[in-house]
Amino acid sequence: MEPVPQPDLVKNSSGIEDIKCKNEIIAHLIEKLPEKIPKKSKDRILYFLKALNRDTIDMTTLKVLAFRGIPEEVKSLRGIVWRLLLNYLPNKATKWIETINENKKQYESFREELIIKPQLSMEGEKSNGPEVTEHVVDHPLSVSQDSVWAQFHKDREIWEEIEKDVKRTRNEIALFVRAIKDEDSAKHWERLMRQAELKKSELNAEDKENYIETHADVLSRILFIHAKLNPGIKYVQGMNEILAVLYFVFFDTDDPILTETLESDLFFCFQSIMGEIRDRFCRTLDSEDQGIKGRIQYLADLLKEHDRELFNHLEYYKINPQFYALKWIMLLLCQDFPIYETARIWDTLLSDPERYEFLNYVCLAMLQYIKEDIMEGDFTDAMQALQRFPNDIDVRIILNKANAFVKEDPIYQNYVGDHF
Repeated sequence: MEPVPQPDLVKNSSGIEDIKCKNEIIAHLIEKLPEKIPKKSKDRILYFLKALNRDTIDMTTLKVLAFRGIPEEVKSLRGIVWRLLLNYLPNKATKWIETINENKKQYESFREELIIKPQLSMEGEKSNGPEVTEHVVDHPLSVSQDSVWAQFHKDREIWEEIEKDVKRTRNEIALFVRAIKDEDSAKHWERLMRQAELKKSELNAEDKENYIETHADVLSRILFIHAKLNPGIKYVQGMNEILAVLYFVFFDTDDPILTETLESDLFFCFQSIMGEIRDRFCRTLDSEDQGIKGRIQYLADLLKEHDRELFNHLEYYKINPQFYALKWIMLLLCQDFPIYETARIWDTLLSDPERYEFLNYVCLAMLQYIKEDIMEGDFTDAMQALQRFPNDIDVRIILNKANAFVKEDPIYQNYVGDHF
């Protein structure tokens, strides 16, 4: 049964009548509630609003609600809840505005400090006469460790690696091709398409001069700053896909405050996720329990426990679980479903009381879903089934299967129900 927080909201037949909103963001949510919502969805939306609009938000209550899915009918709701689940927003709603404004200033300082825009550095010296002779002290070809230009060229390598991956990110949606300013998308679509297809260095002179900033540029900038602040790992392919899911969700807002702080909010929430899963991207930890190989082995052990027949079949054909589970676990399934379905899965993963433990059971459910295709064929057929998981299914089918595995686990007692 759904928990029902006691709120400062009064529900009537049309929705919400009397409101004591804790901040402008919640007030905007209430103001923009759609008029026509199915009753079941309306009830769930009310549960979320009640949970959010408290002096101190009960995070357990919020996690229980989000674990079963965050309603999509209200713009900003999922993004707000994710910000809380990622510990970006404090559980005191009255502190939200202060927090996001402070973080916006912090992010702007990162941009100013870490994104280098070098210029020729000149220094003057007097000769015997009155003239002052200028000479270059920092040249574009300098290899000095103190040279801004030398650092700029090193940074270009990171930028180019990120750009290469960003151009391939979620091409099934137009979001990252679009201009930051909507009016530019309508007026300059052909130029935007050229920008999407070519590297910046390959654009013609006119397109370079009239370059239009896009959401892909914001994606790249966040990844670059993250790489500079995390020199031990820097940027690794796949981080772009994780950030893209956050971007897709946070972009779905009509709140002027959240629109203004979109980039900084994304950066800090991405930092939060990467702080939790960074071991999966660290090669020196590959063989440790917390590294990617250890996590894949844990999934294999679960499969052996819950479905020995399928496990033995994969063992017979010597199909290493890394062949199929590496990207599932490393990237939190963000490449295996349409992005809106991935967002639904992440509702559950981010509110997991054991943070990402439930991911193992989702992967186990995926294996069982395609079991017949794996069992009926040979090695090649099995590999095709494993590496091309059908992405046109309702993910609630998979989540319900995963739900069944943990139904008796006391940790998940209040989280799972009969169905998602």
